[in-house]
Amino acid sequence: MNSLHDASWAAQVALGLMALASVGTWAGVLLHRWFRGPLLSPQPWEPVPWSLGIVIWAGFLWIALRLGAALLAQVALGILSQGRPEEMEWTPAAVVLVLMCESAASLVALLAICSMLQPLGARKTQMGWNLSHWRKDVLLGGLIFLLAVLPVYGVFFLAQMLTGNEELHPLLEALEEMDFQQDGPALVWLTAGALVFAVVVVAPLVEEFLFRGVLQAWAETALMNLAKRSAEVVLPEASSSSEEEPAGSSANSPLWAQVVSDPESARSGDARVPWWPGWLAVAISATVFAVAHWGHGVAPAGIWVLGVFLGLLYQRTRRLLPAVVAHAAFNAWGLGLFFLQ
Repeated sequence: MNSLHDASWAAQVALGLMALASVGTWAGVLLHRWFRGPLLSPQPWEPVPWSLGIVIWAGFLWIALRLGAALLAQVALGILSQGRPEEMEWTPAAVVLVLMCESAASLVALLAICSMLQPLGARKTQMGWNLSHWRKDVLLGGLIFLLAVLPVYGVFFLAQMLTGNEELHPLLEALEEMDFQQDGPALVWLTAGALVFAVVVVAPLVEEFLFRGVLQAWAETALMNLAKRSAEVVLPEASSSSEEEPAGSSANSPLWAQVVSDPESARSGDARVPWWPGWLAVAISATVFAVAHWGHGVAPAGIWVLGVFLGLLYQRTRRLLPAVVAHAAFNAWGLGLFFLQ
């Protein structure tokens, strides 16, 4: 994301059209909710078997592998200058190698973490790996992108105006300093392909698994257990079918108002908890998600808002694919805006 007043006319037109599309999507979703009900049916919650220690170890493994891969790539290219990254001389070849090494390290971390969770009794569905509704999930991810793009970029540009900080992502700053006209078309296309693979494919896949599938799922489990221990969970007594349905127990009740201790109860949705565990779990994952992008100017402000949308989306579906698609759409849109400058 770049500053608004420095954007080219093409970027400003693209932003304006996207803003109109976002407003139209919001209008459509609100009308659908008023006349036909929510777009998404709440999915019952199910506890996950991993602990905070596993979450911390997963994050450490991901960061360590990425940093190690990037460092090895930089050393191999001979562009590491006295251990100070700000003095590196970036070239298209260097960008391609670093991106490919970091992407490979992220995928290795993803596979390692999945292998670490399975012996704990974690099922694929508990980790969010469920492609049974992939067509619907792809469309849903695109819809959430259109809903989130206006508030995310609104917060980002507001933060830029308030702080005067127009710092870009380090990768985008490196790309700005390059003169691609001096490079052959093959290298230009190779660089573009590496960017798309790393930023639009690998980063959304790995980050959504870590921040939503691992961190948020653990946080919701821990907070639900805290609510139980605090005696804030109200388990309604069994009632006959002729009795009036308890308030808030309809199919359209919020997802975070449904808690279960086993899959069978999950399907019946007969236990209730306060609203706060689900919301707080989303806030935690969004905050860590934003902090992970620290050093990218004021981007973490907008990224936090994006994290809330993605967290609520994962909470509503219990599947990673919609969040991955929405995240990938945001990254692709950001790259597109950058190249329109």
